[in-house]
Amino acid sequence: MIFLNHSFADADVAELIKNDLTSFGHEAKASMYTDVRDYDTDGNVKRIIHKRRNFSKNSEVVINIISSRFFKSSPTVKELNDSILNKSQKIIILALPDSPIPDYLSAFPQFKLKSNDKNEIRDVVSSVSSYINGDRSGISGDITEVNKSENLNDTIDKIKNSMQSGGLTLFCGAGTSYDAGIPTWDKLLENLFEEMLNSMKEGNTNLPYDISTVKASGITKKTSALIIAKYIKNNLKGEFEETLRKALYKDKPTTCKVIDSVIELARPRRDRKAIDSIITFNFDSLFEEQLGQASIAHKAIHSESIKCSPNELPVYHVHGFLPRVKDSDIKSSIVFSEDGYHSQFIDPYSWSNIIQIQKLTQNTCLFIGISLTDPNMRRLLDVAWRKTSDDTASHFIIKKKPATENADAKKFVMYLDEQDANELGLNVIWVNDYNEIPALLKSFLG
Repeated sequence: MIFLNHSFADADVAELIKNDLTSFGHEAKASMYTDVRDYDTDGNVKRIIHKRRNFSKNSEVVINIISSRFFKSSPTVKELNDSILNKSQKIIILALPDSPIPDYLSAFPQFKLKSNDKNEIRDVVSSVSSYINGDRSGISGDITEVNKSENLNDTIDKIKNSMQSGGLTLFCGAGTSYDAGIPTWDKLLENLFEEMLNSMKEGNTNLPYDISTVKASGITKKTSALIIAKYIKNNLKGEFEETLRKALYKDKPTTCKVIDSVIELARPRRDRKAIDSIITFNFDSLFEEQLGQASIAHKAIHSESIKCSPNELPVYHVHGFLPRVKDSDIKSSIVFSEDGYHSQFIDPYSWSNIIQIQKLTQNTCLFIGISLTDPNMRRLLDVAWRKTSDDTASHFIIKKKPATENADAKKFVMYLDEQDANELGLNVIWVNDYNEIPALLKSFLG
């Protein structure tokens, strides 16, 4: 028995594949869905839920029909995971046109449709049938690498198209400014912890604690970074923001290749539009400084009261803004510690949440230097993925492959990471090293 695992949105093409498999002498069945109506208190149909009815437990072969809709269906993803864990089942990946195959599925035989034409489907299903019958001639040894190359080219084309239409937003995290000299989160906390102790000693010269005491206690390793940040903020009180500013710019950061590549994407050109906007989770002003040097009109937005004109590139500082030079006119709420994250999480109508949801539902978004550990960001991604009427995962995140020599361990981590990203509506672009990112970004220019 062959089972076709597919989303409700791909039921029509799954039926064609099933019929072709049957004509080649196989017994096949596809996922079955029943419409369940959800009524409101007045008896009106509020929504229709497509409830899945049958699964693949007794099937010898599971063909996963991969599309962008595939990963928006929880039962479909669960079925994929169950079949991977079931060692007695053969798993085959069949990708629909323009549907990238996640790297974590590279261990399984892969087939790709170039179009939804019935003859094309029949030709591909014929190859699938031959493979099931034991003929491996249709699967070349380098098919996975070929598919990876095709996937990357498709991804670059999609992002290029989004730029050309003026619909690309960059989401930038700490990784974008690391090479420019901005301290890592751990280093920043360590510096601030020392400043906090110095400040406490000024008010109490008998205070016996110093940075060596902190290191000996192991508190920075045992306690959440957000809680450590809260300790620092609480004890620095009114000196917190200025101390944070000094710690950010302590090593005189300027720019790096990633920032320079972002600036190139922001530069208007005669034959195409620039990016729509930048959303940054960093406090620093490195983007604004480099945009200014490149004579690119822009506006730093860190509160709902700030507006920008149509000819200015908005740079949204959704966690607050601390420019290198203090400006008394800038009143920014810094999201630094646990309480700040909680405030963002519980206020769905905050300007920062609204702007992120707006860009996630209206634009193609590219995530750079972001780890996806921020719970509020994950919530917003999930909300946007559920709200969008388009089932296609149109957002992308650049991630570095795990640094391990163990090939199976690397595949396992990539499997978990990519699966998680897919379920948040993100396609993963894997790089071997962070230094590959600038060239990747420049490839979007054409």
